[in-house]
Amino acid sequence: MATKKVESVECAFEWTISKFSSLETQRISHEWTFGERTLELTLLPRKVRDGEDFVSLYLYHTNTPRTKLQLHLSIINMFNEHCNKFTENGILYYETISCDEFIRRKDLVAKGLLINDELRISCKVTFENHWDVEKVIEPTDLCHKLGEMDISHIEFDTQVIVNNHVFDVHRFVLSQCQVFAAMFRHDMNESITNSITIDDYEPAVFREFLRYLYTNQIEDMDVTGYLQLYMCAEKYAVAELKTVCERELRLLITVDNVVEILLFTDTYNVESLKRDALKFIANMASRVAATSGWKKIVSNPLLTEEVLNELAKCIPTVKLAREI
Repeated sequence: MATKKVESVECAFEWTISKFSSLETQRISHEWTFGERTLELTLLPRKVRDGEDFVSLYLYHTNTPRTKLQLHLSIINMFNEHCNKFTENGILYYETISCDEFIRRKDLVAKGLLINDELRISCKVTFENHWDVEKVIEPTDLCHKLGEMDISHIEFDTQVIVNNHVFDVHRFVLSQCQVFAAMFRHDMNESITNSITIDDYEPAVFREFLRYLYTNQIEDMDVTGYLQLYMCAEKYAVAELKTVCERELRLLITVDNVVEILLFTDTYNVESLKRDALKFIANMASRVAATSGWKKIVSNPLLTEEVLNELAKCIPTVKLAREI
């Protein structure tokens, strides 16, 4: 483990770019002063890379001494959450940190990131005042959630068979779930044979479920993966994992998948995410109505009523994003 202490300072600001769709040339933020450091962001509204149009961002400075830093850029969406996150570690020494492919222009519309034709950029910079030259040894995945406890020497005592894929696990880790704990407390077949068979989830999804039990973390997944993982967490009563999936799904909402997410939230009573899906549809109504999934909403009278109620709230104040 590293013993050298690294002192860090953090500064952040938000930059709102109005009339984005008509922007043809670069836009420069106001100067951002923090102690001895003076920074600014430059946005290039259209940069072509491999035949695709991207929005690019660049962090400049005018009088910043040689400094080790971490840059975090993101877009603030209609739910006031940070999405499209970009992180870069670097050294400022009279040079620029570049993000040439910050986001595809077409994704700004598809993800509903232009409301009232405004783009909201969040920038956070963490400066290190001292160099950390020692290698930090991170805890292993298995030990991360289980604190200082070393379980690497403890033999696996249970198998979980998911669609013919075998996972070797520790019973005491599975027992964090009330459902599995109940199996092991009683003379059920799973307790006697030390084997559990599950056929209703893909192995990749159940792997992330186990990863969460062991490490309190999951790897990035697509929308389908998070929906299945939520169902798995629902079945085995892992409330914290449901919250994680809900948060990640909110960041992945697009014109093409919002109907699927709305239908899911309606089925599983995920009220907070449902409200956000309805808000997205109301703000992007013309585009969502052009998708194949729209018919699924129209065929559901109760959902149609909820969409119309949400749309009524938005019509007086929100200009729908247009093609850029």
